[in-house]
Amino acid sequence: MKKYIIIAIIALVTLKGNAQTDSIRYGIINVSPEVGVFFPRNEIFQNLYNAKSYFTYSVSLDFGTSRWAYRPWFRFTGMTVENNLRGTTSDSTQISAIKKEYSFGIIRPYRIRSNDYIQLKLGFTYNVITESTSKIDANVFGYVFSVGYLHRIDKFISYYIDLGNDYARVNSSSNLREWSGFRMDIGISVNIGVSSKQQHPVYNF
Repeated sequence: MKKYIIIAIIALVTLKGNAQTDSIRYGIINVSPEVGVFFPRNEIFQNLYNAKSYFTYSVSLDFGTSRWAYRPWFRFTGMTVENNLRGTTSDSTQISAIKKEYSFGIIRPYRIRSNDYIQLKLGFTYNVITESTSKIDANVFGYVFSVGYLHRIDKFISYYIDLGNDYARVNSSSNLREWSGFRMDIGISVNIGVSSKQQHPVYNF
């Protein structure tokens, strides 16, 4: 996994492009709700929960100005998957796995057309993980890296899709210690950092 981190850092540092979104500098405080699909890498997990993928929900925040090449980025993601295990009798047992992920990192936008961007996201994650069958109840660090396409409708609203790798591993002897996988997220960003009545930013840097 270290090679992915190295590749991501090199891409963020060396990628050339214009991050400015307007000839006028304005403030950016993007609040972005997201929905997504997570594809777990652990085959034992897939078989146990009869799920090769499951839905996620997220909300993220990034801020800066329209001329910043890099912006700080924060995100919360919730993931829950459940299954009913049939016993030797007609009774069944419900099992569940829950992951709450707190991400913090940077966004690097790369403009390809006036309102179209490729955006790279790289961040560390803090994961709160519980799983009922293995009795896992752990807090672990990981990382996330994604590449996405963003279309800016105007200064206030944009939409995007991100494809990325999410890595997390629990320090356990359980076969369910691996919580990494591939993720796809679709989001809408609402910029509350610029006023519709002003050409100048709500706040200045």
